[in-house]
Amino acid sequence: MFPEGVGFKDLDLFAKRLSQRGSEALLWDEWKYVYRKDRFQRYLHGFRFFGLTNEDDRLSAIGRKYVLSGEKERLIVGFVQSDYYPLLLRLNSGFLTSEQLLVQLSDQAGIIPEKNRKAMLTSFVDIGEGLGLIKASKGKVSLTTAGREKVAAHTRIPLWVHELPEFAEARRVEAYKALIYETGHPLRDITAKAFEELGFVANVIPSDIPGVPDVELMLNDFHAVVETKGEIKQIGENDVNQLSKASVRSEYAGRHMILVGNPYRLKPIELRGEPFHKDGVTLALAKGITLMTSVNLLRIVESKWRHEFDITEFRRKVSVPGLFSSRG
Repeated sequence: MFPEGVGFKDLDLFAKRLSQRGSEALLWDEWKYVYRKDRFQRYLHGFRFFGLTNEDDRLSAIGRKYVLSGEKERLIVGFVQSDYYPLLLRLNSGFLTSEQLLVQLSDQAGIIPEKNRKAMLTSFVDIGEGLGLIKASKGKVSLTTAGREKVAAHTRIPLWVHELPEFAEARRVEAYKALIYETGHPLRDITAKAFEELGFVANVIPSDIPGVPDVELMLNDFHAVVETKGEIKQIGENDVNQLSKASVRSEYAGRHMILVGNPYRLKPIELRGEPFHKDGVTLALAKGITLMTSVNLLRIVESKWRHEFDITEFRRKVSVPGLFSSRG
C-alpha cells in the first residue's frame, strides 16, 4: 500500500531524529513519547515502502546510509525502485494531470476510499518534489530533468541484486564504513569487529555503567580496554576522563586504555576539525590513554586488506599514550 499522510519533510525530520539517537531499530516503545502511534506507523510504513528498513524494522543498507550519513541519494534510489515505479514510467513518457495520475495510482492501489487515494497521491507528489524528481504545477505533474535521469539510472540495477550471496564479502567490507558515521552501541560493535579484523580478540563489554569501557582487547600478552565515542562535535576532556575511571577498577588494572572517537561524525571526513580537544590530549598523556579516531582505525583495516599491515608495529603504536600516529 502506498504511503499516505506523510511528506518529504516528515521523513527527513524523522531520519534526522533517528540519526541523533544512533539507533538502527524503529521501535514504538522508543518513540511513544515523541509521536502519536498512528503518526509513527505512517513514518514506519514510509521507511518500509522505500526499502529503508528490513522486515524486522531495522535500517537496511540504504536506510543506514540515508539516515546515518544523510545521503539523500539513497532515498532517491528507494523512491524510484519502490512500487511508485510504474507511475514514474508513465510520467517519463510525458506529463499527467492530477486526475490522470490519481487514476493510475488507483489502479495499483485497488479498492480503497477515495480520500485515502488522494492522500496517497499527495504523499507521492510531495516526497517526489522534496527529492527534486517531480514538478507539480497548474494541475499537471511531470518529472524534472533530474527525475528523468534518476529513473533511467536506477532501473538498471534493482535493489535485490545487492542482496545476492555473491556479494556477501562486498557487504562485509562495506559494513566497516560505519566507522565513519556511527555512534553508541553500533560504533562500539563495529570497532570491536575492526580490531578482530586486525587479529585481536575483541570482546564487547555489555554495560552502561560509567567507568566501564566498551571493548576488551587481547593479543598474546597485550591487554587493553577500549572506549568508543561518536559525536557531532569535537571529542572533549570529559570523554577522556570517563575512560580513565576504568583504571581504578580491579578487573581492568594494568590494561592499556584506548579511546576510539568519531568526532564530527555527520560531516564529510575532509571537513572535520581537530578530533580531540587539546585538554583531552593533555589528560590522555597524563593518564596513559591512546587517542585514535574511528577513521584512523578504518584506514588501518584498509591497510590490512592491502597486505600492508604489520600487527607488531600497530600494537606498538596503539600502546603509546596521546594521539595515535599512523606514521613512524
